[in-house]
Amino acid sequence: MKHIPERTCIVCGKKTYKYLLDRYVYSNGKFILDKDKKLDGRGFYICREESCRKKADKKFSSIKSRLERRR
Repeated sequence: MKHIPERTCIVCGKKTYKYLLDRYVYSNGKFILDKDKKLDGRGFYICREESCRKKADKKFSSIKSRLERRR
């Protein structure tokens, strides 16, 4: 049986298979949806559930400030 990677949604904390989550990457001051899950850079995952999508905007602003402080 082949190993299927699991990831965690940063909004709700639910662990699930990587292919069931959307990956975002912070690049050039913007968050980009990484459809192929292969872009360079630090990425994070969010569920495809509507409740997580609505809460994601608040997470984006806090993530952005943390990423910019690291530079």
